[in-house]
Amino acid sequence: MQGAILGDAVPGTPFDIWAGGQPSPASLAFVPAEANSYTWMQLNLQGIYDTVKRVARAAFPQAQQGNADLMDTIAQQKLGMPVAEALGLFSGEFASMQTSPSMDSAKQVYFFGMRKKAETLKLMRTVFSEQLTSERNEGDVTFLKISLGGKQSGAGRRAVEFVQTSR
Repeated sequence: MQGAILGDAVPGTPFDIWAGGQPSPASLAFVPAEANSYTWMQLNLQGIYDTVKRVARAAFPQAQQGNADLMDTIAQQKLGMPVAEALGLFSGEFASMQTSPSMDSAKQVYFFGMRKKAETLKLMRTVFSEQLTSERNEGDVTFLKISLGGKQSGAGRRAVEFVQTSR
């Protein structure tokens, strides 16, 4: 199944959130034939961030417009780099696949496309430091397991497996 949204894609519209796409998703190469489902999307991360900042600026009174820039300052302190640089590390490709016939959530894998592997992994380790429970490499692919319930993935806590792919 494929979908499309039609409209005037000039800058400053909601269409800023979608990227131009690519002929073939990089994550498709990692999907086994026995996968039950595969979903893919390509987003313009900088476009999304710019849209959020435009909305935030519009929400503040004229005298408080600087509050929108405060998001950049806080994010840069947490990330160790400007937001635009951090967003530029990712290609905007997001995908997921399910390999379990019973739709077991433990068998769900999420893909994030990246442009610079070493820098992106460093950023992911910084952002998810408390939740990162394991990391392994298989060729050009890095698997990160991130716990949704805290530092350790134990009983009663759901862990999500993310796959970093580079193109």
